[in-house]
Amino acid sequence: MGLAKRAKAAGLDGWVAAPIYATPLRRLSDTMLVNVVNVRPAWSLTADENPLHIMTPANAFMLGADRIVVGGPIVDAADPHDAVMRTLDEIDKATSSSRD
Repeated sequence: MGLAKRAKAAGLDGWVAAPIYATPLRRLSDTMLVNVVNVRPAWSLTADENPLHIMTPANAFMLGADRIVVGGPIVDAADPHDAVMRTLDEIDKATSSSRD
């Protein structure tokens, strides 16, 4: 967390971090953006995914992420447009339940 504190002190707008750091970073600042990488939609998860390094959009937002980075499941999909739409639907469902 030392580098995160230095980034905050330097006046940066946010961080890019692994999923396990979303909550500690959110606790460090409620104004800086928390950008979480290694996000995988639930429809793309496999049994061998490491839960410390991979997170679903719902979990990432629940733990304090402002933005997520979803790469492989979309880039590697046979139909990237469909993959994006499915991912957006999953994000919408995850965030709409918190708005209700």
